Amino acid sequence: MRYFLDTEFIEDGKTIDLISIALVSDEPLLQERVFYACNLDCDLGKASPWVRENVLPQLPPFGGGEWCTREQIRDGILDYLGRRPVPTELKDLEEKLASYRPEVAVAEPPEFWAYFADYDWVAFCQLWGRMIDLPKGFPMFCLDVKQIAHMRGLTAKDVGLAKPGNEHDALADALWTRELYRKLMT
Repeated sequence: MRYFLDTEFIEDGKTIDLISIALVSDEPLLQERVFYACNLDCDLGKASPWVRENVLPQLPPFGGGEWCTREQIRDGILDYLGRRPVPTELKDLEEKLASYRPEVAVAEPPEFWAYFADYDWVAFCQLWGRMIDLPKGFPMFCLDVKQIAHMRGLTAKDVGLAKPGNEHDALADALWTRELYRKLMT
């Protein structure tokens, strides 16, 4: 199943610290079901002036229901994607085998898309630690809608899609990316 991803983050040239993340499905029956969370573990005090001006005002009130730990975000994403429970006989082994990952962590292998995907993908993968720690069945890459537009010599404006008024809100941007993908593919 295809999902569109967007993150907001703080980066200093050495690290990427997730602020917020959103996933939206391309499945018509699930397209109104979205995942959105803000990272309680992020040090917002390290935000650059640009992030303070463009990203932080888009966030919901601090401490509200969207705010959770990185672990809760990771688990929430797995639930959103349709996590399959680990079989009972393997639960005891999980503690003994720290590197164990079930062969299929979600009901259907996901396909992830983003717009200018590189940093979004790093922030997403870091929720599990290293990229090799992603759940089995997850791809080791994110597809980029911007690359499709570039290869076709098009911009969002060319296909009649304006940036959202609340640009740099991860959920608004993930929804916008899904719409751009659809327009580019028609």
